[in-house]
Amino acid sequence: MKPTKKELSCIKYASKSYKIPMWIRLFKNPIYVVSELKSFGQLWSDYGLRDYGNGFLNKVPFRKEDKIKCLQHWVEALYSRKIEIKKWYNEIDERLTEQLIKFYQNNPGCRIQMQKAEDLIIEEIEKKYGNYL
Repeated sequence: MKPTKKELSCIKYASKSYKIPMWIRLFKNPIYVVSELKSFGQLWSDYGLRDYGNGFLNKVPFRKEDKIKCLQHWVEALYSRKIEIKKWYNEIDERLTEQLIKFYQNNPGCRIQMQKAEDLIIEEIEKKYGNYL
């Protein structure tokens, strides 16, 4: 399905952060296809600032600040709401750090891969606001 103006605004905002050589930009006319479900997580997975997955173009992971700015733009564009993403992100990060400390206190010598705050905030945005229109 063709993206709406709001979706296209989000995709273009995110694509500015990718380090794509100029010669590729000149010869490729992107065709964007978005899900009919209007899921924030799906759109982020397809076109957001992710550091992994198919179509991975960046050799260096995105900076946290860039992801927060991009998420802020996306939430404002798709949900027409002014939300303090940075504050929300920091709360999630603190919560994850507390959980990690608690785990290591109870399980000394163990190692665990914790979920990243960037991934968790996407889930929480979807849970709180649902699909965008």
